[in-house]
Amino acid sequence: MGNLSFKRHGIHVKALTENIDHYGRYTINTVLGRLDCPAPPRLLYFKARCHAYTSFVRPDPLTGRTGTEEALHCLRSGCFQPWKPLDDHHFEILTSIAKLTPLREYYPENLKVMQKIQVRRFLYFPLYLSTMLDSATMFNVSR
Repeated sequence: MGNLSFKRHGIHVKALTENIDHYGRYTINTVLGRLDCPAPPRLLYFKARCHAYTSFVRPDPLTGRTGTEEALHCLRSGCFQPWKPLDDHHFEILTSIAKLTPLREYYPENLKVMQKIQVRRFLYFPLYLSTMLDSATMFNVSR
Protein backbone atom coordinates (compact mmCIF):
# COMPACT_ATOMS: atom_id res chain seq x y z
CA MET A 1 0.00 0.00 0.00
CA GLY A 2 2.08 2.83 -1.32
CA ASN A 3 1.24 5.90 -3.33
CA LEU A 4 -2.07 5.83 -5.15
CA SER A 5 -1.95 6.48 -8.87
CA PHE A 6 -4.98 6.91 -11.04
CA LYS A 7 -5.97 7.45 -14.62
CA ARG A 8 -9.13 7.84 -16.58
CA HIS A 9 -10.53 4.54 -17.80
CA GLY A 10 -13.44 5.43 -20.08
CA ILE A 11 -15.91 7.27 -17.84
CA HIS A 12 -14.49 5.58 -14.75
CA VAL A 13 -11.26 5.82 -12.80
CA LYS A 14 -8.60 3.16 -12.60
CA ALA A 15 -6.71 3.39 -9.31
CA LEU A 16 -3.49 1.50 -8.63
CA THR A 17 -1.27 1.42 -5.58
CA GLU A 18 2.44 0.70 -5.35
CA ASN A 19 3.54 -2.54 -3.75
CA ILE A 20 5.79 -1.60 -0.83
CA ASP A 21 6.41 -3.04 2.64
CA HIS A 22 2.85 -2.42 3.85
CA TYR A 23 -0.24 -4.33 2.89
CA GLY A 24 -3.85 -4.24 3.89
CA ARG A 25 -6.64 -6.76 3.94
CA TYR A 26 -10.09 -5.56 2.96
CA THR A 27 -13.11 -7.83 2.92
CA ILE A 28 -16.48 -7.30 1.28
CA ASN A 29 -19.28 -7.27 3.84
CA THR A 30 -22.50 -7.78 1.88
CA VAL A 31 -24.61 -7.85 5.06
CA LEU A 32 -23.63 -4.31 6.10
CA GLY A 33 -22.91 -3.11 2.54
CA ARG A 34 -19.33 -1.98 3.01
CA LEU A 35 -15.66 -2.85 2.82
CA ASP A 36 -14.26 -3.96 6.16
CA CYS A 37 -10.67 -3.67 7.31
CA PRO A 38 -8.71 -3.71 10.56
CA ALA A 39 -8.63 -0.53 12.64
CA PRO A 40 -5.16 1.00 12.04
CA PRO A 41 -5.61 4.56 10.73
CA ARG A 42 -3.39 3.84 7.71
CA LEU A 43 -5.88 1.25 6.44
CA LEU A 44 -8.98 3.26 7.30
CA TYR A 45 -7.77 6.47 5.67
CA PHE A 46 -6.52 4.58 2.62
CA LYS A 47 -9.99 3.04 2.23
CA ALA A 48 -11.60 6.49 2.41
CA ARG A 49 -9.13 7.82 -0.15
CA CYS A 50 -9.89 4.97 -2.56
CA HIS A 51 -13.62 5.67 -2.24
CA ALA A 52 -13.06 9.41 -2.81
CA TYR A 53 -10.76 8.98 -5.82
CA THR A 54 -12.97 6.46 -7.58
CA SER A 55 -16.28 8.25 -7.03
CA PHE A 56 -18.87 8.09 -9.78
CA VAL A 57 -22.20 9.81 -10.34
CA ARG A 58 -24.15 6.59 -9.71
CA PRO A 59 -24.14 4.91 -6.30
CA ASP A 60 -22.09 1.78 -5.79
CA PRO A 61 -24.28 -1.35 -5.67
CA LEU A 62 -22.54 -2.56 -2.48
CA THR A 63 -22.69 0.61 -0.38
CA GLY A 64 -25.66 2.36 -1.97
CA ARG A 65 -23.60 5.58 -1.98
CA THR A 66 -21.27 7.33 -4.39
CA GLY A 67 -17.56 7.16 -3.62
CA THR A 68 -17.61 10.71 -2.29
CA GLU A 69 -20.57 9.99 -0.02
CA GLU A 70 -18.93 6.79 1.22
CA ALA A 71 -15.61 8.53 1.90
CA LEU A 72 -17.37 11.24 3.91
CA HIS A 73 -19.46 8.64 5.72
CA CYS A 74 -16.29 6.77 6.67
CA LEU A 75 -14.40 9.87 7.80
CA ARG A 76 -17.33 10.91 10.02
CA SER A 77 -17.66 7.51 11.70
CA GLY A 78 -16.30 6.84 15.15
CA CYS A 79 -13.72 4.26 14.11
CA PHE A 80 -12.00 6.86 11.88
CA GLN A 81 -11.43 9.23 14.80
CA PRO A 82 -7.77 8.96 15.85
CA TRP A 83 -7.01 7.45 19.24
CA LYS A 84 -3.36 8.56 19.05
CA PRO A 85 -1.50 11.40 17.30
CA LEU A 86 -1.39 10.97 13.54
CA ASP A 87 1.93 10.71 11.75
CA ASP A 88 2.98 12.37 8.48
CA HIS A 89 1.73 9.49 6.34
CA HIS A 90 -1.79 9.84 7.79
CA PHE A 91 -1.76 13.59 7.12
CA GLU A 92 -0.60 12.93 3.56
CA ILE A 93 -3.59 10.66 2.92
CA LEU A 94 -6.07 13.10 4.50
CA THR A 95 -4.55 16.03 2.59
CA SER A 96 -4.89 14.15 -0.71
CA ILE A 97 -8.59 13.66 0.04
CA ALA A 98 -9.02 17.33 0.97
CA LYS A 99 -7.43 18.41 -2.34
CA LEU A 100 -10.35 16.86 -4.20
CA THR A 101 -12.70 19.60 -3.01
CA PRO A 102 -13.04 22.89 -4.90
CA LEU A 103 -11.57 26.07 -3.45
CA ARG A 104 -14.25 28.63 -2.61
CA GLU A 105 -13.63 32.35 -2.25
CA TYR A 106 -16.60 34.38 -1.09
CA TYR A 107 -17.15 38.06 -1.89
CA PRO A 108 -17.91 40.25 -0.23
CA GLU A 109 -16.27 38.15 2.49
CA ASN A 110 -18.55 39.23 5.31
CA LEU A 111 -21.80 38.53 3.39
CA LYS A 112 -20.93 35.31 1.54
CA VAL A 113 -23.45 36.26 -1.16
CA MET A 114 -21.35 35.38 -4.20
CA GLN A 115 -18.49 32.98 -4.61
CA LYS A 116 -15.65 32.23 -6.94
CA ILE A 117 -14.98 28.50 -7.26
CA GLN A 118 -11.68 27.09 -8.42
CA VAL A 119 -11.83 23.41 -9.33
CA ARG A 120 -8.59 21.47 -9.41
CA ARG A 121 -8.70 19.47 -12.60
CA PHE A 122 -7.09 16.10 -12.30
CA LEU A 123 -6.77 13.31 -14.80
CA TYR A 124 -9.62 11.45 -13.13
CA PHE A 125 -11.96 14.45 -13.14
CA PRO A 126 -15.25 13.00 -14.38
CA LEU A 127 -15.88 13.63 -18.04
CA TYR A 128 -19.43 14.85 -17.53
CA LEU A 129 -18.30 17.45 -14.95
CA SER A 130 -15.39 18.54 -17.10
CA THR A 131 -17.76 19.15 -20.03
CA MET A 132 -20.19 21.00 -17.78
CA LEU A 133 -17.42 23.26 -16.42
CA ASP A 134 -16.14 23.99 -19.92
CA SER A 135 -19.65 25.08 -20.90
CA ALA A 136 -19.99 27.22 -17.79
CA THR A 137 -16.63 28.84 -18.50
CA MET A 138 -17.89 29.99 -21.90
CA PHE A 139 -20.49 32.07 -20.06
CA ASN A 140 -17.97 33.18 -17.42
CA VAL A 141 -19.93 31.41 -14.66
CA SER A 142 -16.98 29.68 -13.06
CA ARG A 143 -13.23 30.15 -12.55
